[in-house]
Amino acid sequence: MTPETPLTRGRRIDSSRRQDAVRRALADMTAVGEHITVAAVARQAGVHRSLIYRHPQLQAAVKASGSTSNNLPTRQDAVTTASLKATVANERDRNRRLAARLAQLERRLSESLGREAFHDAGLGAHDETTTLQRRIDELERANTDLNHQLRELTAELGAAQHVNQQLTRQLNGR
Repeated sequence: MTPETPLTRGRRIDSSRRQDAVRRALADMTAVGEHITVAAVARQAGVHRSLIYRHPQLQAAVKASGSTSNNLPTRQDAVTTASLKATVANERDRNRRLAARLAQLERRLSESLGREAFHDAGLGAHDETTTLQRRIDELERANTDLNHQLRELTAELGAAQHVNQQLTRQLNGR
């Protein structure tokens, strides 16, 4: 075996360093759940794709990680803290709105039940309501009669105006 020259040793160390960078990038991407391809791993590691293709063990590792990474959530699918905070804030607002609506409905139900209980006990002002309803009916009938009279008088006025115009024309025509 020939002795190792400084140039050969430097190339071996550089190659080892780049291979380690590929392994670290592959481990990081797998942990995060990113989609793993040769190009993506090379980009993450800061090396050229040909390095991975030249080393069968690196290529096999990328291929194996790529086939298992499809089951993991991707970075785009991962839930972020910001999205969770936004969801929590939206749900709090929704809960406030629902609580206000519930309070409103409870108040209406309480009032309705109170009126019903008051009426059932005979304490209510039922007679006043009936009297007022009768008065409303009388006024509506009177209003209908007056509207009918107004239409009749308007028709008579229109006829009188027409006759007046004809008589005025006859007088002016003489």
